[in-house]
Amino acid sequence: MDILSITTALTVMTSSFHADVRLTYPDWKYKALTFSYDDAILHDRQLVEIFNRYKMKATFNVSSKRLGYKRFLQKEELAKLYAGHEIASHGENHKCMTKIPVEQQISEGKNDRIGLEKIAGYPVTGFAYPYGAYSPVVVENLKNQGFVYARTVNSTGDFRLPDDFMVWHPTAHHNSKIHEIAAKYKNYNPWGGVISLCYIWGHSYEFNDQKNWHVIENFCKELSNHPDIWYATNIEIYRYLTAYKNLKTSIDCSMLENNSAVTLYLIVNGIKVKLQPGEKLSINKREVIRIVPRPAEKPVPKPVIVPEDRMIFFPDGSRKALSFSFDDGAATDQRLADLFRKYGYSATFNMSAHALIRKPKQLEWYRGHEIATHGLRHATATLTTGAQVLHDIILDRKGLESISGEIVRGHAWPNGSTFGAPSYAQQLLKDAGIAYARGTKKQENFALPTNFMCWEPTAKCIPEQLPDWSRKFAAEPDSGELKVCTLWGHSWELRKESDWQAVEKFCADFQNKPVWKASNIAICEYLQAVNALEWSADRSIVRNPTAMTVYIGKNGKLQSLKPGEILFFEKK
Repeated sequence: MDILSITTALTVMTSSFHADVRLTYPDWKYKALTFSYDDAILHDRQLVEIFNRYKMKATFNVSSKRLGYKRFLQKEELAKLYAGHEIASHGENHKCMTKIPVEQQISEGKNDRIGLEKIAGYPVTGFAYPYGAYSPVVVENLKNQGFVYARTVNSTGDFRLPDDFMVWHPTAHHNSKIHEIAAKYKNYNPWGGVISLCYIWGHSYEFNDQKNWHVIENFCKELSNHPDIWYATNIEIYRYLTAYKNLKTSIDCSMLENNSAVTLYLIVNGIKVKLQPGEKLSINKREVIRIVPRPAEKPVPKPVIVPEDRMIFFPDGSRKALSFSFDDGAATDQRLADLFRKYGYSATFNMSAHALIRKPKQLEWYRGHEIATHGLRHATATLTTGAQVLHDIILDRKGLESISGEIVRGHAWPNGSTFGAPSYAQQLLKDAGIAYARGTKKQENFALPTNFMCWEPTAKCIPEQLPDWSRKFAAEPDSGELKVCTLWGHSWELRKESDWQAVEKFCADFQNKPVWKASNIAICEYLQAVNALEWSADRSIVRNPTAMTVYIGKNGKLQSLKPGEILFFEKK
């Protein structure tokens, strides 16, 4: 590198610029208020009337097997009564979860979901622990049953956000002098503009037994119509905070992308920004903000055979995907990238930022493809410290992002993954915003990756072996699961003209076949969206919480499940 190149590299990768991004609630509010009431007692009718009058939002936790009995609501009235609020689970029979066998813990959650989802008409993913009892085993079992949050009865007395949604501690029970809490929260103004949450819980029958309905009425009256309070259900709070947690960002936060179905309200360098699902935001040193609109929705792919409902498809209507991943940023990448474009492929090129900093005009080579990191020093993780691994990936991301103007979230483990991808290094990459890391250990099959942070490819792209892999992938039967063929290599290894002809022949083999020709990040993000789908317990309802359209079979046809949409199926 010459002196100018070195100076440019150091300037790009060590720049102190970092956008100041702060989360607020909808309409740029800093406070939120939510309620959680248990048991679906008859007195919920009066409580709902109070909440509705003061425009409050609440979550009602129900044990489905107790509905219809003395003191409890009828199941036929729940959907109408709780309209505008949230129905959550309280265990099918309200059993103390820590005092029953694991099998019963599972059935208490699963069966209650099934019963409540028939009433609610949407996936029920919230839970309140009966008697407030929980343990690590109970928490894990609830997660496995599709629950995303669970409320305890351990009051914090403050307005902090939950550290763990599966152990969500409320602010206070309504008998805990909530008139004082109302006065305190109304004037609450933490330093630094940090968002807060006031969370009240209880049982509606307590107001009747203690003849103190005025307590909740006065509380709601005191905090209603407050210009800086967002009134939300538990699940709305969960979805909003989770959407922000999953926000895609460049390493210096100068680029953001909302990959959820929730609109986010941000303060970026002091400027209010409303970031819609799928939108991208970029900001430069002059604090000029530019929002890139969400890409236009692709039409539903041409009619395809859908053998059964709930079957997932790739975006082009296929059940197979094919990706190429080439390392090191060699000069021969230009010819390879052109070849892939010729046949409609979007490939992944992994490199150190030095490759583009030395020759920034090379960026044009990769138009339409993905640029991913390969480590600034191309060092094997097991031969460096954790601090060095983190330093390497942060500087490499920052350099590539500064030059490309795109968020870089992919990685290829330098010198392979057999010895170079220890678990601590995988976690460090996650912490640095990396979504996947490709290895080099060939799997010789077309199964989906089970661990995106050590994504092992199908095989290396060896020209002599490509005809065999072409036949195998084309003949791979549809077993009900999506299939991916991932080939990796180095363009500089294609030394003979016959090598290039072999790669071109392989690409031509699948040019007009139903195979999604996508980059690693496109495949990773799509499969993550598929895994994030919120299914009802009996799989008769599915909701898409992401900003990505997912394609799914229904009634023999391919349906597009757009961000935030719910799809209904005939019950199995």
